[in-house]
Amino acid sequence: MTSSEVTPLTKRYPGAHGAFTLLGEVLWVGILVSVSSLAIVTAPSAVAAGVRHLDRYLHARESGIGMFARDLRAALLPGGLGIGLAAAAASGLLVLQLLTLPGSSVPGAGALCVVVALLLLTGLVLLGLACASWSPRRSWRAALELSVTRALADPVAALLVAVALALTAVATYQLPPLIVPALGCLSFALTVVRARRRR
Repeated sequence: MTSSEVTPLTKRYPGAHGAFTLLGEVLWVGILVSVSSLAIVTAPSAVAAGVRHLDRYLHARESGIGMFARDLRAALLPGGLGIGLAAAAASGLLVLQLLTLPGSSVPGAGALCVVVALLLLTGLVLLGLACASWSPRRSWRAALELSVTRALADPVAALLVAVALALTAVATYQLPPLIVPALGCLSFALTVVRARRRR
């Protein structure tokens, strides 16, 4: 790369030296996260590992599959499997409510659907922020506590995560195989949120 090709972006993120190579890395992370999330309860740990992988890549540090695997193992135990199980159970219950409430005779079912949808989105946003904050030196409990603080202090970051989650859900609903690149894009969005926290 010549000096004329150096931009403020590449000065800050030396690994982001080409749009197509960055896109390829995002798609590769989507594959890694998708495969690692097949057990469902491993999804938060897989996303956290994907975020750290992309963060290393953007800063031109070693970011091979071995590093991803080590992060994934560190995220799963201790705490990661419990977080994944709790998130899967709570999300499943809320989604079930969203599916059954509209056709029920419960008074105020429409308003309850809105409340349930907001609860689901809030929980997923906080989990996403926790995935962006997690590191081997920070427990999942500390990451979740930080995610609440971060959401209150930086609503824009919470909004970015909400939009990324919504786009992931829409893409997957339209065409289920799109979940693979969508998870890569979600991991990239969380990496951007991670960078906002540093700045």
